[in-house]
Amino acid sequence: LMHADLHPGNILVQHGDPEKGVSPRIVLVDAGMVAQLTVEEQNNFIGFLQAMGEGDGEDAAEKLLGFSSKQTCSTPERRDRFIAAMSRMFKTECRGYHTNVDVGNVLRNVLVMLRVHQVRIDVNYATLVLNVLCLEGLACFLQPGYNLLDGAKPLLRNYRPWARPLFAVTRRVKQLQDRREYWQLRRQHTATAGIPTTSLVDVALSPAAIGLAAVLLGAIPWTNAEGVAGGNLLGLLLRDLGRLSGVRWEAASEDGAVRNN
Repeated sequence: LMHADLHPGNILVQHGDPEKGVSPRIVLVDAGMVAQLTVEEQNNFIGFLQAMGEGDGEDAAEKLLGFSSKQTCSTPERRDRFIAAMSRMFKTECRGYHTNVDVGNVLRNVLVMLRVHQVRIDVNYATLVLNVLCLEGLACFLQPGYNLLDGAKPLLRNYRPWARPLFAVTRRVKQLQDRREYWQLRRQHTATAGIPTTSLVDVALSPAAIGLAAVLLGAIPWTNAEGVAGGNLLGLLLRDLGRLSGVRWEAASEDGAVRNN
């Protein structure tokens, strides 16, 4: 399930209570716009994130070419040029885990290449890409020293469609790690700033809690505005925060006209 109108005004936090064993939770409101992702869409997009984590530009390009059932970059020559360009970019900008990958910068480069090589991506994939840019921008603002791709490594490395029980265990372990980090951040912030714990760090949660794959892979439970529990999110949409990442998205209609959003 993908929230299709996510922006900071629609993200709330329930702080929780460590003494009572109540974990903090992200609460998403205004679920008037949502989309259901197919299994193919889930696996393609997660596969793209996994390729980023491994620093594999060729595999990332192959996944991007699968982002539309009506691919316009379809001839072997055009596909080869796109794959080669992605491989060159990854060698300098996305070398994999623990190489200080700037996720936002990589995705902005990807968007440029999609446009230059006229690679078509369907709307659900476009919203997922924008969503990652939203999370990356928020994470950089709230916890500059945290790397989203590195934080997502255990989830991305262990995600396999045929091994869901193993992934569920990995996800649970990461949730516990994120929870500990969150409370450490709150205590540190309170001690150093001398202000109540209902401060900006509460909005941050732990960096991993708003991390790339932790949300995209459904690691964070959510409720709607009425407090009714929902499922886990596979992906979220950024619309109003495009300016935060500096991205201007252009979508081509069936007749070739370009609409700037």
